[in-house]
Amino acid sequence: MLPPGAPPVPVSTLPPAPECVELAARIEEAFKGKVKAAKAMNPLNPGIQKELNVFVDVATDHKALPDLWRWLRDKEGFDHCSLVVAIDHMDRIEVKHLLFSYTSHITVETSATLDRIDPLMPSASLAWRGANWLEREQFDLMGVKFVDHPDLRRVLLPDDWIGHPLRKDYEFRQAGEWW
Repeated sequence: MLPPGAPPVPVSTLPPAPECVELAARIEEAFKGKVKAAKAMNPLNPGIQKELNVFVDVATDHKALPDLWRWLRDKEGFDHCSLVVAIDHMDRIEVKHLLFSYTSHITVETSATLDRIDPLMPSASLAWRGANWLEREQFDLMGVKFVDHPDLRRVLLPDDWIGHPLRKDYEFRQAGEWW
């Protein structure tokens, strides 16, 4: 549900690119029963840019993620992890990894739902070294713990900082802050 005065969510009537449909089908076949859904996304900006996007939802079963990431890297040529983002939904935390292939120009978004109290998930930094700092940022600001991460420590805030400031329930202290 949108807040009052918000513009409508854009909806595309264009079909997804055939190469994205084929990739989503290959993901579904290779990880049958391990991923909740894999689907090719419809382009929203026809004529402005070529949008090649595939969305993979693993829901709460994160055991398949390392295998999926290695498969995408080794078999499908996804050679870059461009973004790791955590979203606080107040009842859960959602973590998304955006993976890009420089040969096919397709972006794959993997989405995992985590427990808000103890958000644990596998690290993609073993598949893409560039995910290291991106995951450290989400650990620092949102409290997501990436299992098997080679160097999981704060990257932006001091080591003695209390809490995770991008969580919706984080309360900023007004007096006595060092900044």
